[in-house]
Amino acid sequence: MNNDFTQSNFTYYYYSKITRRLKKVIERQGLSQKEIVERCASMGVKMTQGALSKLLNYEALYDVQSKQRNTNLSLAHIVCICKVLSLDLSAILDLDLENMELDALLDAPVREESGHKAVRQSLVSNPDEYEFTGYVGEYKTYFYPTISGENKILTGVLSLKRNDGNDSCSARLELDTNQKDRTGKPIIKKYYGRFLISPHQRAGYCILRNDKLGEINMLVLSHQQFNNQELMCKLAACITTSAGGNQRPTLHRVLISRHALNAQELETIKPQLLLNTDEIQIETSVYEAIQDQLPQAVQDLVAKMVKPRSFYCINESMIVNTVDGQREKAEAICLLREHSTAPRYNKVGTKADELVYKYLYQSQGEDMAKI
Repeated sequence: MNNDFTQSNFTYYYYSKITRRLKKVIERQGLSQKEIVERCASMGVKMTQGALSKLLNYEALYDVQSKQRNTNLSLAHIVCICKVLSLDLSAILDLDLENMELDALLDAPVREESGHKAVRQSLVSNPDEYEFTGYVGEYKTYFYPTISGENKILTGVLSLKRNDGNDSCSARLELDTNQKDRTGKPIIKKYYGRFLISPHQRAGYCILRNDKLGEINMLVLSHQQFNNQELMCKLAACITTSAGGNQRPTLHRVLISRHALNAQELETIKPQLLLNTDEIQIETSVYEAIQDQLPQAVQDLVAKMVKPRSFYCINESMIVNTVDGQREKAEAICLLREHSTAPRYNKVGTKADELVYKYLYQSQGEDMAKI
């Protein structure tokens, strides 16, 4: 193969990749070629609809074997189209960008327009907006595994980064699975997506995907408005599918922190990753075994204010495997659950966020009982 033909193939491959990316976003945003031409004209870039059509159909108009280019890609036109589509130019032109990371960038929501004036969205995606103060950066993540029988905390790195020219915030999560491949290297799962803030809902949404695994996760955390400070740590609710051979819809908690937790900090804080409620229920024998480790003030408070109660611990599988009749099983289980102490929902409360923040970033020897 001669160099000339090699160059011809590369040109075809690279230019085709660019035009496919542009066409994909145009289809997602539902824009016509006429609308794109008109918006480019409003930016001072002249382009006919015919020229745009040729640009977007580069693959069909380029003959690799004869090395004849029936149309050329104009950098000025590509820059203008990216501005019209609110796209990151560097991402569109990046030959090595992984498909799932690129898709996460292309999926980023665009700001609606009224004439030439931007209209504020209820979901804020631009890191330059006031709501994003203190959010961009890198965080360490901690959560329990979603495989029954495994208790070792899983760790990862979550990066929230501005997409230059795209007015959006990309998210990338690298998760250490605590497993190794055949060569002994750690198996790292990579997820790509975006981070948005809803001031109205007072929530931040981190949507992550791994196309190789066909997996989508969502982290939801309480939005806190900062002026000059940075977000240091937060507990988030995560909805995902469980790992292992029996994947099921799963809800768990995730801690994100600017700094890596040491062994003592992790050991102290990890109970906050459980699906807690305001009421702490603990077996009498377990409480009696640990009460000497509690401050005397807490022991006195429990002795004075808390009356021990008795509970039945009934494993559902015991009923399923023993009782005959599907209807009888269902009715028995539903009746027991109706009168159980299980909460209707689980909320990541303000108290949990405050406790974690004060312990990790403010305690420094202070008495945590004062929280």
